Amino acid sequence: MKNVTVKKALVAACVTLAGVSGFNCTTMAQTPSVDYSLSIKHQKDAIANDVSRVKYQQQRVDAIKEKRKQERANGTVTKATTTSLSKAQADLKRERDYLKADKLSLMLQHKAHVAAHKSNVRAQQRVLLAERRNLDADLIKGNNAAIAHTAAIIETRKQIASEQKKLRAAKIERNSDLLAVNKQIGDAKG
Repeated sequence: MKNVTVKKALVAACVTLAGVSGFNCTTMAQTPSVDYSLSIKHQKDAIANDVSRVKYQQQRVDAIKEKRKQERANGTVTKATTTSLSKAQADLKRERDYLKADKLSLMLQHKAHVAAHKSNVRAQQRVLLAERRNLDADLIKGNNAAIAHTAAIIETRKQIASEQKKLRAAKIERNSDLLAVNKQIGDAKG
């Protein structure tokens, strides 16, 4: 029982000390920004390479099918043509699977990017709510020095607005990237 009350007292003292020393909670809410643009660009390049390989393999399959068609017309179907066709189709399937995996990886990168922005916005909203509660409590107590904390609240609101803009931009970028990738895949018959 003593340990619990001692811990509560220590926590209360730390919170009071942080408040008295002018420690601003908004600095705690800011998460370090992770640069997702590099990994997303890498995934886009991988998808572009996969699309070109799918196109190449599709052309190879089409050429072998045309060759087999001509051989059938001549009446000289060779086993080598059939074997090369099955290998080319397997290569095409493999390239499509790589494309599918890279597209999934791109979507996961975008999902992580959007989630980071969402968590940052939520953390800042929690800090704003706590600061507003503290300000309201101080104003009820008659502490006029608490009005200085309104600047921190206004700054937190500005940060939340900028993070929400970044979140919208990340979602728009995700949607445009996925549309472009889907168009590339459709053009390549992937």
